[in-house]
Amino acid sequence: MAVSIAPMSPFDLEGGEDFVEYAERFEMYLQASKVTEGNMKRATFLSQLGASGYKLLRSLRGNNPSNKSYEDLVKLLREHLKPKPNVIAQRFRFYKRDRKQGESVSEYVAELRKLSEYCEFGEKVEEYTLETDLFVD
Repeated sequence: MAVSIAPMSPFDLEGGEDFVEYAERFEMYLQASKVTEGNMKRATFLSQLGASGYKLLRSLRGNNPSNKSYEDLVKLLREHLKPKPNVIAQRFRFYKRDRKQGESVSEYVAELRKLSEYCEFGEKVEEYTLETDLFVD
């Protein structure tokens, strides 16, 4: 049974909102709303997405987004708006990132963790960022 809570803000496609973050927030919205059934998830997503997001989804889905699952619709938008970056290129950026003049260790490590998102380090990410911590003044 769905619980009535305030609607979520629509996805801001024109403003450059990150769709991955929007999808994460939407998952929390579904939990708070106690929406668990597939058709209700899809209907809630499509009704909360906003005009520009819905229009994009219709163009990607051939004008009929209602015949796909919620998970498929989110995956379609995620792949279109934020395709997975090349792992090798992301690791190159990670390893080339030096600590900047005046940057604190905690700021540097936070930036490394951000850069490691698509490096596919798995559980090793803590090891890589911890090693960096140890070698920084």
